[in-house]
Amino acid sequence: MKKKGTKIRRYGNIYGRGMGSGSWQIVVAMIAGVLLFGVIGWSLYTPIHNWIAGLGEERPAASSMAPVLSSQPQQKPDDSSSSAQGGTAALPVLPQPEPQADETVNGIYLPVSALSDPSVVSGFLERASPAGLNTVVVEAKDATGTVLYASKNEIARQLGAEDLAAYDAAAAAKTIRDAGFVPAARLHAFRDSLAPVYERGMGVRYYDTESLWYDNDPAQGGKPWLNPCSAQVREYLVSLASELVSSGFDIILLDSVQFPSGLGLEKAGYGVADPDRAQVLDGFIAQVRKAVEDAGGRLIVCLPSDALLPGDEAGDALTTLNNQMIYGGNPAPRMTGQVMVTLSNDPAVSKEILSRARTENARAEWLGLIPAYRNDGSLLGSASLLSGIDPAGYLLYNPSGNYQLQ
Repeated sequence: MKKKGTKIRRYGNIYGRGMGSGSWQIVVAMIAGVLLFGVIGWSLYTPIHNWIAGLGEERPAASSMAPVLSSQPQQKPDDSSSSAQGGTAALPVLPQPEPQADETVNGIYLPVSALSDPSVVSGFLERASPAGLNTVVVEAKDATGTVLYASKNEIARQLGAEDLAAYDAAAAAKTIRDAGFVPAARLHAFRDSLAPVYERGMGVRYYDTESLWYDNDPAQGGKPWLNPCSAQVREYLVSLASELVSSGFDIILLDSVQFPSGLGLEKAGYGVADPDRAQVLDGFIAQVRKAVEDAGGRLIVCLPSDALLPGDEAGDALTTLNNQMIYGGNPAPRMTGQVMVTLSNDPAVSKEILSRARTENARAEWLGLIPAYRNDGSLLGSASLLSGIDPAGYLLYNPSGNYQLQ
């Protein structure tokens, strides 16, 4: 009889005029006319230009993959753009001021599917400018393990991890910076089901055998994970983070910093007997932070809200057990610097999550990743999402790139 595993659940835009000969009165009249038309033409140039330019920036409805920033509510954004797509087309350079040296993150997520169309990118950034945002985040390595940018990393190439439509990281970062925003890249760490399939030595093993461990039955969607205890895995992830900063990204959002979650955790093998999970993960974060800072960047660690204690005895006990298997204990008190915790599309819930985070660790600077859409897909205004929660910084998130900024 198959042994039933322990289940850990996580939420976690010309004219001219000829002049004939004639008396001096006619000449004077014609010169005056030219001057008059010149003044009128100059006064009309800017609005006409802007109107024509605006035609090229009209976005399809929210059901399209193109990002939309709206001052009016929109319905049901298409989440299909959350899949990895991009391009190597030259991206536009927008003449805007350089971002100021302010570590506050007021960010917005731009799906990589937009990077293949320069007009979409420029339109997105131009509309985001007046909304009080200063940071634009793009995905660099997603939760499947796909490397979405054109990497020179040898391990990524050997693994075949690079997306077929990989974008130019340096060009994307420059476009974001030239538009007046801080470029940031999100990098998923150990939640990676691609690399272990091509290099079993990088994956979590089934009882430390040659077989891969899966977080559920593969027939039920189970996936393998990268092994946090593997030096090769850590070297791979650190090199990607360093490469992204060297390509021009100022901030790395490091996500999925955890041991696996799922079914049968007691059958997961890491090549180390009873590894000190907290020590492994804290050491990895320190390693990535050093590489990022040495390259001139800044690291923000991402944490799911369900890693925080709920504040009641029974809930705290269950969360503590879950966290022991996944993080080696409650990870919140161990966090340093800027930490981005997943919030809610309900401001009251977001406020409670931030309160709990600050209670557990008053030293860390808690930022919030805020879903900018309702459960039915309709959009939520940024002002209402931020009302009363007072995060140290935030990231408005919609995988489709559709937003209502007001």
